[in-house]
Amino acid sequence: MQTRNFKILVAAICIGLTAVWLTAYNIVRLGIDPIGYIQQNTSGSFSDEESEDLKTILTIKGKVKEDLRLSLSDLKSDKYKQVTDDFDFKNSYGTEWTAEYTGTTLWSILEAEGILESDDLTFIFIGQDGYESPVALSIEDIAKKHENKVILAYELEGQPLSDDNGPVRSIIDREVIQYLEPNHYNSQFAVKSLKYVEIK
Repeated sequence: MQTRNFKILVAAICIGLTAVWLTAYNIVRLGIDPIGYIQQNTSGSFSDEESEDLKTILTIKGKVKEDLRLSLSDLKSDKYKQVTDDFDFKNSYGTEWTAEYTGTTLWSILEAEGILESDDLTFIFIGQDGYESPVALSIEDIAKKHENKVILAYELEGQPLSDDNGPVRSIIDREVIQYLEPNHYNSQFAVKSLKYVEIK
């Protein structure tokens, strides 16, 4: 009985070694990179572009129940209201122009996430370079009342924002800002490479 079991064990070992040898032979013959193959098939099958879409690009912080970190994929989600529209601009030199932007309304994010500590709050935009929009705006009177005119844009004229301006930019239409004091222009609130929306 022991002899029979020993023979079975030897046979199993031989079969296993043969399988290993054949696998190694085929890897060499076909030029397969086993490490690269494993990494490719255990990384969630995300392309570089898809991985970029999942990185945090924007944080809503300040007087909120907890910081909200958003990726580009989050911003494009059906969870929030998406808007494509023409926005009018004017800068301090008096130059006026119109451009089509696509993005998510700020109010739809705040409403869907329920992170505001109270109703009587304001917000400012802060870029990656540290630039801040010049004055805090009322969430109730600006972001909510003019929801479709206050967006976090990720496309300009149907194309992703350039590296210099994106991946997301705050956009407020001129008609909303005209109600503020005269020295403020809506171009000042178009913060490129937006990093934070700070609630105050």
